[in-house]
Amino acid sequence: MKRVYISLPISGTTNYIQRGQAMADRVRSVGMTPVLPYESGLPTKAPYIFHMVVDTLLLLTCGIIWFDSAWWGSRGCKWEHRVAVWAGKMIIT
Repeated sequence: MKRVYISLPISGTTNYIQRGQAMADRVRSVGMTPVLPYESGLPTKAPYIFHMVVDTLLLLTCGIIWFDSAWWGSRGCKWEHRVAVWAGKMIIT
């Protein structure tokens, strides 16, 4: 089953879980497996760089990267976009 990494702004937002779950539901509805960065297993209070390293590794295990409509305003999403382009991943914006 194809894995889809969902890239969405998390830092400084309050509704990322609701947005992420809505996107994950859409991914599941087409028979694919969603991968959400906030479900990586890291504690919420872990340093930002730890989250970015783990999220980057998760992204690299997925064939498709789907960016939330507000991705362009997030430093983390911009990094994930650069990695996805570099790795030749299919990108959905």
